[in-house]
Amino acid sequence: MRKVVLSLTGLALLLGGCLTVSLQPLYTDKDIVFEPLMIGRWGDPDDDRKEQWVFEDAGDDSYTVTLQEDGTAKAAFEGRLLRLGDHLFLDLFPKPSGGNDGFYNSHLVPAHSIWRVEISKGSLRLAIMKRDWLELEMREGRLNLPHEDRKEALVLTASTPELQNLVRSHLEECFEWTDPLLQMP
Repeated sequence: MRKVVLSLTGLALLLGGCLTVSLQPLYTDKDIVFEPLMIGRWGDPDDDRKEQWVFEDAGDDSYTVTLQEDGTAKAAFEGRLLRLGDHLFLDLFPKPSGGNDGFYNSHLVPAHSIWRVEISKGSLRLAIMKRDWLELEMREGRLNLPHEDRKEALVLTASTPELQNLVRSHLEECFEWTDPLLQMP
């Protein structure tokens, strides 16, 4: 399996053209877990741009996840960690940008991105849902999942139970691991 180095630049490319998102969350209330090990700054110590994922306790078993570059916030999300069987997943949902133009904001449709997670003391691995694999499986009829195929993203319109069935049934094929992030001081 090839590795994907996920930086803010990489995330921007994913958000701009090859990301899979869902209109529904991957979790139900009973699936949500809170892992204190997630709290902190995560990044690559050799990264000159100092890109980091910052997880903060937002209360109510959720996280505020901020993507930063050189200490400047580039994007903020509400994060929910969930457990399905023996596996952890992260569901990210964009936080409002703070713009006050209601007409403009009503044209933006926030969506969930779904990540597989492995965490241990000092190391965080994230696996992004693979758009190319999903598209191929749906196109060839091996996977029947409600969706809309947009140039900028594959938008899953499936229900939460359908999404959970997808990740349980195709755990290894459906996700692509990034390089591990290390906990930063």
